[in-house]
Amino acid sequence: MGRFRKSIEHHREYHRVYQSQYHARLKQIVLNHYGTTCQVCGETDFKKLCIDHVHENGKTHREELGLKREGFNTQFYSWLIKNNFPEGFQTLCITCNSKKSAIYRWGLTRPEVQYTLTT
Repeated sequence: MGRFRKSIEHHREYHRVYQSQYHARLKQIVLNHYGTTCQVCGETDFKKLCIDHVHENGKTHREELGLKREGFNTQFYSWLIKNNFPEGFQTLCITCNSKKSAIYRWGLTRPEVQYTLTT
């Protein structure tokens, strides 16, 4: 039983590491296309960058694609690649993406935050 448990734990760790590396590879491919810099503030830290739906239709788009919340980014990056990097997306850092969402959802405005939206 001990060997079997070790094997399962080893497999889980291997799968976690593989998934993490796979996600990073897909993210790098996508960022190489859409840009490796936040379109608002200029952030370049790979871990802080994400892809934003320019026209604020992310929730609807996720529902249309049937993407699950868990592992969403990996599935989404894969979809972008398979669909030849469609227009309507841009690179933002997590902070600017959150601010943009707050402005859209709750009508919050901050004069110091100006968004350059790409199409």
